[in-house]
Amino acid sequence: MNELSPLAAERQIIETLVRLTSPPARRHVVVCGDDGLCAALVAGGVHASLVSDDGGRGGHAVGIVGGARSRDALAGSIARIMPCLAEAATVAVVIAGDCGGLGPQAGALLAPFGFRIDAGVRCARALVLSAHRGAAAAMAAAA
Repeated sequence: MNELSPLAAERQIIETLVRLTSPPARRHVVVCGDDGLCAALVAGGVHASLVSDDGGRGGHAVGIVGGARSRDALAGSIARIMPCLAEAATVAVVIAGDCGGLGPQAGALLAPFGFRIDAGVRCARALVLSAHRGAAAAMAAAA
């Protein structure tokens, strides 16, 4: 089996993120936990920005969490991105290939916010999970 170059592996992750989250045209995608991932999304034509230090506020339809290498780091990034997301939103979690044990934990960390993992794709160097919540789920989670 041919191993992908680092650039090709990164491109594979970006393409997978775009396919799984379907970011709306001319709408921001908010990214937490990985500056390089945000830069790669922008280079790939996605209008993306990092969660600001103040946590940011807003109704973003798509959020991406990357760079977490432990359960605590993943939980922190998820908690940090939640205030930036709309009631009905999609969030993608990028888990490095050597941290595969975080996959099941991601679902448990997203569930209290009303998200349910609905897709996952194994890329050459990462696992990309996609989760969605509808407006009703967001209201129930807040109650």
